[in-house]
Amino acid sequence: MERVEALAYRAELAFTLEDPDRAAAVLDELAGIPLTTEEREYLSEMLANVAELRREG
Repeated sequence: MERVEALAYRAELAFTLEDPDRAAAVLDELAGIPLTTEEREYLSEMLANVAELRREG
């Protein structure tokens, strides 16, 4: 879960720094991480924020 959190922060930073290519790469890496149901529930707000970044990007 720490990796997911770190990648989410990196994606947010890349968008803030106006680096859409890096943001896309980080989001792709994040999407490839398998999560259990419990992990998804715990990270639901963060994952929703990441999904919003992807739509806005």
